[in-house]
Amino acid sequence: MRYLLGNKKTNLQLVNHFYHTSNEVRFVQIQAPEIEELVAHIKNLKEEVGRYYEGDEILLQETDEFVLTVQRMLGTLKSYSAFLREMNSALVKFFTLTKRPSYKNLHELYVEPLIKVLASLRNNEGNAYISKLTELLSEAKKEEKVYIITRHQMEEKELLINDRHIEIYKDKEFVKLGLFANQLFFIGTPSFFDKKFSEMFFSKKTFFLGYSCFENNISPSASFRNLISKKLIINTVYKGVDLHSGHKGIDYKISIKQPLEQYDEEEIVKRIESSQAIKGGNIQAKIVHISNNNYTLLPLDQSITTIDGEALKIQQTQIKNLETGDLLVFRTHNGSALIREVADDILGKKAFALREQQEKWKKRLKSDIEIQGIDAVVKDLQDNHGVLYVNKLNLSYWVSPLCIKPDALEKILAAMKFEENERKEIIRATREIFAAHIKAGRKISRSLMEEVNGHLEEVLGEKGYYKFESKVFAGASFNIEEIKAISKQTVMVSENEILKIFKN
Repeated sequence: MRYLLGNKKTNLQLVNHFYHTSNEVRFVQIQAPEIEELVAHIKNLKEEVGRYYEGDEILLQETDEFVLTVQRMLGTLKSYSAFLREMNSALVKFFTLTKRPSYKNLHELYVEPLIKVLASLRNNEGNAYISKLTELLSEAKKEEKVYIITRHQMEEKELLINDRHIEIYKDKEFVKLGLFANQLFFIGTPSFFDKKFSEMFFSKKTFFLGYSCFENNISPSASFRNLISKKLIINTVYKGVDLHSGHKGIDYKISIKQPLEQYDEEEIVKRIESSQAIKGGNIQAKIVHISNNNYTLLPLDQSITTIDGEALKIQQTQIKNLETGDLLVFRTHNGSALIREVADDILGKKAFALREQQEKWKKRLKSDIEIQGIDAVVKDLQDNHGVLYVNKLNLSYWVSPLCIKPDALEKILAAMKFEENERKEIIRATREIFAAHIKAGRKISRSLMEEVNGHLEEVLGEKGYYKFESKVFAGASFNIEEIKAISKQTVMVSENEILKIFKN
């Protein structure tokens, strides 16, 4: 069985493709000596800085920023010359830092070789990806649906190759569109992209184009390998998928992508657990590290406001889809309350009455939990009222101020023995509130982008964060913060602790 898309409005035609279409996956090596030399120097630089400068936070941060720029170059379709001209200030900033006397050996042995190869690439008007695409696309028929998938947003929306216009999509954008192709060309190896692209195949033929220095392969994980014979195949993710032989090389995630700057996860978790023992946490959250050695807590069950750093567009993003380099937007104080405030303005005089209707079921559900215990309420909803997916975590979320209208609300109201007329009133109120929250989110998004000045990109590039006071929302103060790292750990916290900035 292949994976299905995780949204409610599933494209049935796409689902049928996943189930019934055979897929062929090829791994294409691209020979580019100067790029391979660049990657080798980057790898050496990171190893040297990580080994001998681990206490130098400024150098660690600036090296990570420099490597992030190079990462983008490894996925660009522009000529190397054009890309490096655009990134010149970011590169010069790092080179200038390492010219300080304290970094003399580092600069001479590890940075100067980088400068030399980058100077050579700056005179290169070509791009090895384009050359390889031209060769591969000569096999594609005119009537076939062919797309190029990139990791980063491209200014160009299409490429003209072999007298044919080929559309370019950013990976996340392509998934949202729900398309299925005859041929897909990924600009980068599987490790360059989200894991789902190594387990879901949106085309009959999938090509991963990677520079030959990188590992370019998909290795199916062995299911229950410690319990049963390897001859018994249980994992059916790759059923009907013909995976061609891959290529060995350095691991992109470990050698290039993994940041040098590390964070004391254990100490943060201990601190959170200690404070929550007193306050009583009830929201599952993810620890996300941001600029200036700070961190924030993001609730797993919500989408949060982010800015697409390349398109400079406000959007809602699920926590599981966040990545290093993404930009978070939240209010400096009580970030989770802003949408509610704007929604109440939209609802006007009836806001109080509608909120009261919403609180009726929450108060009764809280009372049931206090009297019977959360385990008993979960079991009752599962066994007697058909709410099969309920558990302690989402039950805690439903009674929190963050939740407006759970999908199982009608079953919950019946379980708590509300009269039919009361159920109708509560459902109507929650639908109005929910609609107002959606409108509020759109209004905030539009206003924020109008207020953020045209220097946002430069400010973020220099500091990794941007702070401003809103003139539209009663002088509210907002932070835009760049994600430096995302913890694998989850913690239970009070809803009052989310979307705030904490010092490490």
